[in-house]
Amino acid sequence: MSTPSAALHGRTTSPTCCVCGTQMAFQFEAQFIRQHTGALHLCPNCEFICVSRVTWLDEAYSNAIAVTDTGNASRNWATAEALHLFACFAGLRGKRGLDLGGGHGLLVRLLRDFGLDFRWSDPHAENIFARGCEDDGGQYDWLAMIEVFEHLDNPRAFLENAISRYSPRSIVFTTLTRPALIPDKGWWYWSFETGQHISFVTQKTLQTLAARLGFELVSHGTFHLLTRRRRQGTAFRIATSRARRILGPILRFRAPSLTMDDHRRLKKPIGK
Repeated sequence: MSTPSAALHGRTTSPTCCVCGTQMAFQFEAQFIRQHTGALHLCPNCEFICVSRVTWLDEAYSNAIAVTDTGNASRNWATAEALHLFACFAGLRGKRGLDLGGGHGLLVRLLRDFGLDFRWSDPHAENIFARGCEDDGGQYDWLAMIEVFEHLDNPRAFLENAISRYSPRSIVFTTLTRPALIPDKGWWYWSFETGQHISFVTQKTLQTLAARLGFELVSHGTFHLLTRRRRQGTAFRIATSRARRILGPILRFRAPSLTMDDHRRLKKPIGK
């Protein structure tokens, strides 16, 4: 358990903002996983909030998917619908994609079932649903980061590394922007009980980050797009709107799936 002196030290040594480089200011302390004290700091420039001196991540990720994440299955389905529609409208239907922080692979499996050539990557989780479809180390036209941003201790460094490594032109991610500059401690997205959420943003944070990365930002609800192709903004807004519930099934019906292609490909080594 964290000691009072450790908590006090975290309070008096606020970190530099990883998004914009401004000195951050201490806001309050909280108990993570009910036994670890963490200090939350606010950037006065870009409004990013981070948790400093995080020491409990091994415990937090003893299970990659938190027990409280009851929306996991429905979120993956809704996200797969949105990403498929976006791919169709943005000229990405035949392009390679990578799901960073892909969990147990459910989203990748759904996207491949919808006909998108997506791959999986996640150092904290076992690939269960998308085995044989792991990151092959090549380049990707676009990346997805679904409910990953808030888990990162340095989102800018993570994205810079991904951009350098994979050379994407578009990055789709989800995260919930804060409803106030400093939400009260009852805000559900703090997720103090799981200890997995350590980065929190506003729209200003995301706009600052996009500018630093050299991308344009398009946001619609919890969906966000970093792109170097301005025309993709309209496609993204349509894909993340309610229209996807009508257009999605029509486009999926007309598109070939990779389900049986993957089945035949993965069956060959077994039959040898």
